Amino acid sequence: MTQRTLGEVDLSEFTPSQAAVMREVILSSSRNPIPLSVMAMRVHQTIRECKGIVEELRTMGQPIGARRGKPHGIYYARTVDELEESARPLVNQAKKMLLGASRLVGKRRLAEWLGQMQIEVSE
Repeated sequence: MTQRTLGEVDLSEFTPSQAAVMREVILSSSRNPIPLSVMAMRVHQTIRECKGIVEELRTMGQPIGARRGKPHGIYYARTVDELEESARPLVNQAKKMLLGASRLVGKRRLAEWLGQMQIEVSE
């Protein structure tokens, strides 16, 4: 795949907590991600708070990836390939969760629920 570079970040658009987390994320890479425990210590937040801030930043469109294997942690995705690598485990997890839900309530009921759900995709 072609490596495409993603945009730079203006920290002035974030709250102080978001900017502190974003600074740590920007300094990391997919080869050297920052574990949430280390990030939490550096930004004086709990791990749970850091997770929430990371989700806020992702919702705002920031390309924050995560690695579950070794080395594990959060990183600033600088290429489309890194974003796809980070999204793949999330998609697989979602598939497994939907399969489990269908076993609990049945395929028809799950399909009804999913039909009511809208997923916004913006580029």
